[in-house]
Amino acid sequence: MSASQFQIVVGAIDNGAPDTNANDPTGCAQTFEVQSITAHPDFNYELNNNDVAIITLASAIDLSSKTCACTLCLKNRQPNVEEKCIVSGYGFDNANLTLSNTPIPLKWVAQTIISEDDVAACPVFANAAGTAETDTSLFICAGGSAGQDSCLEDQGGALACFDPTTSSHYAAGLLSFGSETCGAGLGGQNTKLPLYLSWIQQNALVGDVVISDTGTVTPAPGGSTTPAPPSGEGCGLPGNGAVDPFGIVSQFKSKRRLSSVHRMNLNGRRKERIRGAPRIIGGFDTTATVICWQAYVVVDLPANGGQISCGGIIIGSRTILASASCLLDLDANPVVASSIFVTVGAMDSGAPTTNANDPTGCAQEYTVTRTITYPTFQYPTSDDDLALLILSEAIDLQGKPCACTICLPNRIPAVGETCVMSGYGNEIANSSGK
Repeated sequence: MSASQFQIVVGAIDNGAPDTNANDPTGCAQTFEVQSITAHPDFNYELNNNDVAIITLASAIDLSSKTCACTLCLKNRQPNVEEKCIVSGYGFDNANLTLSNTPIPLKWVAQTIISEDDVAACPVFANAAGTAETDTSLFICAGGSAGQDSCLEDQGGALACFDPTTSSHYAAGLLSFGSETCGAGLGGQNTKLPLYLSWIQQNALVGDVVISDTGTVTPAPGGSTTPAPPSGEGCGLPGNGAVDPFGIVSQFKSKRRLSSVHRMNLNGRRKERIRGAPRIIGGFDTTATVICWQAYVVVDLPANGGQISCGGIIIGSRTILASASCLLDLDANPVVASSIFVTVGAMDSGAPTTNANDPTGCAQEYTVTRTITYPTFQYPTSDDDLALLILSEAIDLQGKPCACTICLPNRIPAVGETCVMSGYGNEIANSSGK
């Protein structure tokens, strides 16, 4: 098919727009001709691998004056398992593929991210010879309860998730395919867009598409590894100014950690990665004024899975250097920045709740707005195991005697030289605490 056979409608309240603009008091829908279509070179029709394409319009959408049209953020970020996102579209709304409404209204539905390991819930295709299946590493599986689903003709719509660090929505996936029976409570497969960011930039109009955060993107086939450029957060903001129009923001509400569970409460789900974590054995008690560069990092695991704690180093007023391995959940998936809490100036791992034990009362807890993992970090070998945590606000390094930065010189200690280590880790080898 040629580009001239396609039309794109934006701002439509139903699939009859703009002819049915009478149904919409704003009359905002508008049709655009298509200049070109670029399908991913490695798209496989039988398996749906690399199911993504770029449509370039013949004229620009007026994004500045259209309240019914906005861009959705593209970023090197993906949702965690059990996180809630939404899909939307003008597709069929029943498993019989019959039209219950004409024209079909634009609808959205919340979907929960499902692990691709759940083979009973996440569908795949097989080729005609039965020798290959869909590569699930290229997809994000998401589904809802029975009767809450996407359906035929919704494909190509966004799996839109919320980024609490920027208070904006982003396109984590592109709806590709799902169960043959819509609404059965199974998952749908969404092309994992972070894998295709470099390919999108290389093939979109120059300057028209910008990735809205920085970081190195590991591409799917057909793209090269390129740094994603920085951008302001003008994308992913609903035009009506609603803070939480889909009811998915509340899942990221910041929760204070309790001193009673500051150790790992993993409900028997510990893995070797955590049992093998380093700890200080022997050594000496100290104070934060002596080891003033020390930070205490706590990660809230998803689905009430407890917490992981580890150390960090203050290297800037808003920057903590930490282990990348500490930022993985028990399934080795990256955790979201909003689940990480950093305490500085702490006399013990219960601070600031236990500031009464410390006459200075110096400990202070900070939330994290962003994480940057070293691009060649490898799990489980722990090669290049480092990451940066960007705090939501600056540490008062001038007024806090218990917080300081540590130097980062271009120097390596000599063999036989004595250094010190510090931390709030377990003191005995069975990881049960003191």
